[in-house]
Amino acid sequence: MEQRKHRGRSNYPFENAPLSDTVPTIPLAPRPSIAAHTDAIVPHRESHAAPSSPRRSPMSAINQTYVAAFNRKHGRTGTLWEGRFRSCLVDTESYLQTLYRYIELNPVRAAMVDSPAAYQWSSARASLGLSDDARITPHPAYLDLGNTAAERTRRYSDFLHSDIPEADLHAIREHIRQESAFGSERFQRMMAKTMHRPVAVRPRGRPRRGVHED
Repeated sequence: MEQRKHRGRSNYPFENAPLSDTVPTIPLAPRPSIAAHTDAIVPHRESHAAPSSPRRSPMSAINQTYVAAFNRKHGRTGTLWEGRFRSCLVDTESYLQTLYRYIELNPVRAAMVDSPAAYQWSSARASLGLSDDARITPHPAYLDLGNTAAERTRRYSDFLHSDIPEADLHAIREHIRQESAFGSERFQRMMAKTMHRPVAVRPRGRPRRGVHED
């Protein structure tokens, strides 16, 4: 999912403050809710997370609860985000790891740090085995990287520090923008059948007119 910070707000208290001082902890109801597998919170840019949930639409309620708690903590009112969050379904076979890397490299692309492990407001340090993060639940696709924690972090580190092909960057951004299904053609066909709507990325611009149309 992607959520952008509200551009019209100048009193966003991220700068020069510990994460625990800026982001309130939201108690969740004792029911199947949501698991965050990776995230990156970047001031003045979009924030990304890769969650999974047995519920059909958990993010709306969580977003409303979070904004209310954030406003109480910092004595502010009004909206926190610019527009609604965007999300896309992700095929767990290789595509999820590509999304992991995209999210955790976001602070590096923003020229905020030289290495993903140097950024404290993302899941990269947990993914690399450098710290524990209670917010993050490793996805089975991540756990399948190795039989031991050391093997998993080594293989993921090699993957994370490799270059992201420009085609992958474009594909992820378009799938999030259009809220389509990011995965194989088989996965997209399955999701289209399940959701009863097209889930593939559509070309930008107006549809081309037919050859015989005036």
